[in-house]
Amino acid sequence: MTANAGEAQVIHQVISPTQADCMNIDIANVDVEGPNEDKIEDIWLYKICLASITIASLVVTWAPDNGEAVNEMKIDSDQWDIFPETTSGQTTDLVPDWVETNTGQNKIKPLHFHPFNMHSKNVQIVFNMGDGSTKVVNFVTPPDD
Repeated sequence: MTANAGEAQVIHQVISPTQADCMNIDIANVDVEGPNEDKIEDIWLYKICLASITIASLVVTWAPDNGEAVNEMKIDSDQWDIFPETTSGQTTDLVPDWVETNTGQNKIKPLHFHPFNMHSKNVQIVFNMGDGSTKVVNFVTPPDD
C-alpha cells in the first residue's frame, strides 16, 4: 500500500510467512532402526504459525546410493505406502497431502527404505509445501553400532 502526503511517500508492505517458514524440523536425535536397519526415525516436524501447513511431496536424496528406495513413510498415524518405490533424488508425492492444523510436534516414524542398512548416509530431504514453498533439511545418519 502506498500513501502520499505532500512530497512524502509512505509505503506499507505486509509479508505473510510461507508454509515452509511455519515448519521447524528437529533432526537432533535422528536414528536408524528396524531389524534390517532400514528405517530412518526420530525426525520431528513442528507447525509454528499459520492456520495450517501442507506437505504435498518430498524429495529424499542420500549418498552413498547403493540402490535403496523409499517404500513407506509415516507422520504420526498417517501412512503412505509408496509404489512404485522412489530412488534417491526422485519426488515422492503424498496422496493425500499431509495437512497439519494443530500447533505442536509430529514425528516421522519411519521413513522406510528397501532393501536395507541406511547407516552412515548423507541425507537431504526437501519438503514441498502446499503453497509452493520448500523446506530443506540435511543430516548424516549414525554409523552402525
